[in-house]
Formats: sequence, structure tokens, C-alpha cells
Amino acid sequence: MKVIDNFFNKEDQDFLQETLLVDTHNVFPWYLAHTSNYVPYNYTDSIRLNSGLPFEKDYHQFYHTFYADKKQNSEHWPRLEKMFMFNKHIKVKKFYRVKANLNVQIIGANEETHGSLHTDLTDNTHKSVLYYVNNSDGDTLLFDNNKNVVKRVKPKKGRAVVFDSNILHAASPPLNSRFRVVVNCIFKH
Repeated sequence: MKVIDNFFNKEDQDFLQETLLVDTHNVFPWYLAHTSNYVPYNYTDSIRLNSGLPFEKDYHQFYHTFYADKKQNSEHWPRLEKMFMFNKHIKVKKFYRVKANLNVQIIGANEETHGSLHTDLTDNTHKSVLYYVNNSDGDTLLFDNNKNVVKRVKPKKGRAVVFDSNILHAASPPLNSRFRVVVNCIFKH
């Protein structure tokens, strides 16, 4: 697992922030997910996956899928594809999924609150990148197989954390910032 500041160049960092958060025309399409974990297709299944940790709280989030199921799903995909393909920090052989998550403040959350523990994939042939679009609070927590936190990553515009896709992790909701936005890229390396 590796934390990298300035994962993208300044121009690409600004492009993502302006596109996903500063869109003055309000045309960027965000979709509501009834769970902070992408895998379950209904909210009841997500609740059953809860690991039982005391501060785990599943919550809604907004998402936008750029690429999934071996196809483009967004008009913004061509630029993101180039940004990841030509990134000096990673070597992408094949994309699995690329999406953005937008988290908002959650009523009753505190510094210990985090979403559902999950892995992006269960095999060890893929890597995940969580790229932070904006300065925010709401750390990403990475866990060992015994559900102990081994790393906390603070959101900072331009920062990314790269890790094996089968590592347990969870997002914390922002408490002071209005939004926490990440781009999640899962790829074969």
C-alpha cells in the first residue's frame, strides 16, 4: 500500500475538481446509492454484510461510474482513461471499474464512524487507487484480516492511495467538509 501526493498533474487535478464539484451548470450526473458499499444490489443485503465493528455505519452516497463491465459509461471516460493509463505511478494492463464517490455529512457521525468494510475484489491480481478530488475530512481506513486499522489516509486534493484490491477498507464520512469526493480505479496490473 502506498500513499502518493500529486498523483495527477495540477491541470488534471483541477479538471477533476471542477468537473465533479464546481460544475456551475449542474450538469454532472450523480446517482444515489443506498449503501456506501458498491457490491450489494439492494440495501438489505448491504446491512447483512456489516462486519459488526462498533463504529461501522452504512450510509448513502452518490456515485458516477465512468467505466464498468468492459465498456465506457460516461462521456468523461476518455480523459480519465488517459490520466490513468499514462500515470507514472501505476501500470494499468486492464481496467475493471472506474467510478467516483461523493460522500456528504451524516447525522450522528463522529470521528470514529466509518462505512461498511469491504474489498473492491477478492482476488490478488488487481490493484485499487483511491484518488482524492478535494481537500476534506473523512479518512479512508485500511484494515488487516482481523479488522484492525493498519492505515488511515486523510483526503487531500491530488493525493491517492494505491493498494491490493483484496484489502479490507472503509470510508469515513466528512464531519466538517460539505463533500468528500474520491475516484476509485480498479485495474489489473
